[in-house]
Amino acid sequence: PAPVPAPRPNPSTYAADAHRDLAGTVAPSPWAISPAEAAKYDLIFSQAAKAHALGKGGAAAGAPGAEQLPKAAILPLLLKSQLPADSVQEIWGLADVDHNGALGAAEFRIAMHLVTRLLKGNPLPGSLPTELAADVQALRAMAAHADGGGARVEGLRGEEAAAAALLEGTLADLAAARGRVAAAEADERSLLLRLQKTKADLAAAESELQEALAQEGATDGRAARLLEEDSRTAREAADLRARAAELRERRRP
Repeated sequence: PAPVPAPRPNPSTYAADAHRDLAGTVAPSPWAISPAEAAKYDLIFSQAAKAHALGKGGAAAGAPGAEQLPKAAILPLLLKSQLPADSVQEIWGLADVDHNGALGAAEFRIAMHLVTRLLKGNPLPGSLPTELAADVQALRAMAAHADGGGARVEGLRGEEAAAAALLEGTLADLAAARGRVAAAEADERSLLLRLQKTKADLAAAESELQEALAQEGATDGRAARLLEEDSRTAREAADLRARAAELRERRRP
């Protein structure tokens, strides 16, 4: 189909913030993006980001609102609207707020919403409407907060890794201490066994000593009896010699 000519701004009917009906009441601005529209635009951007990342051999990454898609990845999406190429270029010029040749999620919302409003008959504004500029600021603030949250998460992960390393060291020290305790207990058991053997040897030696003392006592008793018998024998021998001498004296003439 032939491209639909984009309507040009008409100062008599266009207002940046709102439109007034015939009764003079203020109607909602067509440039305010509803939550449903934002969700739809974000979904398209997410799908485009994934397709672009896969085309580069990677995967989409980063905090929400932090991804940036180049003009080559965005223009084909905008041209699907069948708007004239010069109108699409003007939309790009309005949406690329920071003029870096790429659109983030917030800028992509602007581009898609400008396309949507042009297709519904609204003229292309000469400058970025306040509502769309505010949307960029809000989404960038969310992205910055998400980045800050990511930094906090990384910090917590670092603390977790340090705590895990400390725990690992503590467990290693505990295992070493348990090994030393086990070795000490083994030494204690060995000492107890040696002590028991020493006590048994001492008891056996005492028993042998008592037996030797008993034997010695018995020997002393026998020696005393022998001495007594020897003394008695000596007395008897002396008596016999005395009687013999007496007999010899009697027999002398």
